[in-house]
Amino acid sequence: MDFKELQDDVFGRLEENSVSPDYYSLAEVKGRINRALEFISEETGGYVPTLPYSLALQANVTYYALGGPNGLIGETFVKVWRIFNPQFGEWMAPSDERRIEKDFMRWNTVIGNPKQFWIKGAWMLGIYPKVSMATGTLSVVYGAVPAPMVADADQPWVPGDEFREALVAWAVGDLLLKTKEAGKATAYFDLYTERRDALFLWLQRRNQTDRTIIMGAEG
Repeated sequence: MDFKELQDDVFGRLEENSVSPDYYSLAEVKGRINRALEFISEETGGYVPTLPYSLALQANVTYYALGGPNGLIGETFVKVWRIFNPQFGEWMAPSDERRIEKDFMRWNTVIGNPKQFWIKGAWMLGIYPKVSMATGTLSVVYGAVPAPMVADADQPWVPGDEFREALVAWAVGDLLLKTKEAGKATAYFDLYTERRDALFLWLQRRNQTDRTIIMGAEG
C-alpha cells in the first residue's frame, strides 16, 4: 500500500468517503498515518535504511559526532547498523568502549587500520584503532528518522501490506478517539500492537541474517 491506498483504507474503516469526507478531513488522516509511521519506527527500531554515509577519517581522532544539530549526518540520524572500511575491504566489528579498554592496553594511543566501532551516548561514533593521517573514509550504514509521506505514491519503509496495516490501525484508532468511540478505538490499537510486534520480530530475524552475512564476509 502506498500513501494514497493507506488513506483510502483509513477512510473506509471510518465509513467515510475519501473523496468528500463528512467528518474526518484529509489533512487529519494524512497526519495520523505519518504519526503512526513515527511511532512504529521508534517502537521497533526499524528506522529508514539510507545510502551509506562516507565518513572522512581525521588524524588521531577516536570519536566522531554523527547526530544532533551539529553532527556530521545531522538530526535525522538514529543508529548505526554497520560500517565498512573500503581501504581494506573489511566490515568493522561492533564493540563497546568497556570491552576495548579491557582487551587493549593504552587503546586510545594505538594507531592503525580501524577494525572496531561502538556508539557512545546517543550519537558519538568511536573507532579503534584511530588513524595517523587524515586520509581515507569509512562507509557508515545507518538508520534515519522517516520523512513524512507527502505524495500519494510515497511508500513507507514498513514492508508489506500486513505490517503496513499497523499504520492504518493506529490512525483509525486515534481518529475514533476524536468521536469518543473508545471501544472501537481500543480494538484498532490492539490491532496496531499485534502488527507492530510481528514487525519487530521480523526485523530481529532480518538483522540476525544481516549479521550472519557480515560475519561471513569478515571470514
